[in-house]
Amino acid sequence: MSFLRGKIDIPEIFIYGQANGSAYLLMEYVEGKMLRVLLENNESDRESLIYNLGHTLRKIHDIKLIEKPDCNNTLSRYLSKAKFNMDNNLLDLEEFTIDGTYIEPKELLEYLTRQKIKETDVCLLHGDFRPKNIIYGDKITVIDWGFCDTGDAYYDL
Repeated sequence: MSFLRGKIDIPEIFIYGQANGSAYLLMEYVEGKMLRVLLENNESDRESLIYNLGHTLRKIHDIKLIEKPDCNNTLSRYLSKAKFNMDNNLLDLEEFTIDGTYIEPKELLEYLTRQKIKETDVCLLHGDFRPKNIIYGDKITVIDWGFCDTGDAYYDL
């Protein structure tokens, strides 16, 4: 999280610690509304809100990494995790419906498996980038960085 400070708006960390094999984190409360709520209730601002969502994701993906990870290993790890989640019914199938059209997770996984990532395309990933993790207040704040990693930008999409 300290790596992200100044690069993108995130909550301030007050205390981080570990005890008895567990970790804890006390962060700043961010005043505002979740983007998910705004999208549901503001039809007139929807296009602008979605534009800002994409702009925020681009800012995350444009953050310069200190060192480049092994992109082939990263992609293989994500694809294996996706297959495990699919095989063990751990998917939220609602997330595979876009504008009323359902996309079969198996077809999507097969498509992603066929794609090749270039080393130059490896970027910072939020890992759980969706409207519920974006807070609109005085500024746009990205929360829930628990799955942050590096890899192919399409993972966040």
